[in-house]
Amino acid sequence: MPTRAVIELLPLGGMEGPFGKDLERRLGFAPDKLGKKEVSISHSEQLYLIRRVTRGNVLARPIGERWRASYGELHTRDMRRMFTFGSYTESTEYLDGEPADDALKEAMIGMLDIPVEVRLRTRRGWPAGVPIMIEVGVDRWYPAGASGTMKMKWTTPDGSQSGEVQQFAWNIGVPSIHPTESMPEPTIEIEITQMPTIWPWDKNEPIEWETTRYTLSWVIVDSIDDVMTAVRSPQLDAHLIQTLNPTWDGAAEYLSLHLDANRLDPTIVRSISFGMRGELWHNDKSVGTITVGWIGDMKPLVPGGRGLSMQMRQQIDQKYIQEHKGEGEWTLTLKPDHLWAILNLDAEKYWDGEITIPLTIK
Repeated sequence: MPTRAVIELLPLGGMEGPFGKDLERRLGFAPDKLGKKEVSISHSEQLYLIRRVTRGNVLARPIGERWRASYGELHTRDMRRMFTFGSYTESTEYLDGEPADDALKEAMIGMLDIPVEVRLRTRRGWPAGVPIMIEVGVDRWYPAGASGTMKMKWTTPDGSQSGEVQQFAWNIGVPSIHPTESMPEPTIEIEITQMPTIWPWDKNEPIEWETTRYTLSWVIVDSIDDVMTAVRSPQLDAHLIQTLNPTWDGAAEYLSLHLDANRLDPTIVRSISFGMRGELWHNDKSVGTITVGWIGDMKPLVPGGRGLSMQMRQQIDQKYIQEHKGEGEWTLTLKPDHLWAILNLDAEKYWDGEITIPLTIK
């Protein structure tokens, strides 16, 4: 079957179907019947494929479900092998190793026309006085090596409150917004402006910013218990005491709260948001505080690793610790911090216990 026919029929079954598997063999990404990985696609066919990824066809238009399962999946899976801008124009090439010509550069720049999808998410309700967290999810199919700049601006419909952020982290923090007679539900209008940045080929080709506007509303509730379920369990508290391992890093002068993922029982902590405010004690003297937030079914940052990532802040009397380390009894008391718990949008439950963990400071 001609390669162009395979490319056109890719939406029938997607990358996991017969045409997807055949295409990967022709691209040299999967072994052929003899076990060899060889590129059997011509320059013109590679350009044809890139343009089809960009525009889709009658079977799959960007960025629908069929397109995502076929041309979009090909882009995601094989992006760095096939859709990559090099550090220099000479390092970007065809699959057979030939340097990029103007046709390949033009085809790859054309991928910036694939629509970008932005998804906004927040809680249905927030307690009065609590800052609002809005999660911004972005799906875009730029060539590898091309990046994007995003500016986010929010305002209330009456213009009384507003804010602007330009960053690569996809979250917006909004101060607590109170309802008014003209705005019975807190509402914000979010303006997201994006501009792809290509290096090194965009120096003489400015790209226009693209702006999209969204509206989000929520309700004001009395407390965290109106949107999340409190979990109070002696079994859970005992499990935390066993798995949380607070240690003092003397060299860094830092209290590390380490969670051993291999000892964590997901059936006990699943979907629970842990917002904790801790107090470090030496005998009966408070030496400092920490605030920590994490979700129970997080995975280790590194496959096979033991430690889980936590967001953490602390204020510790370093001088006192240095003067009294190795003396007396040291403990860490952890209590709920509702603000940190509610900011985790993926959790429907929060920890509402209290534990004290002994630790050694030498």
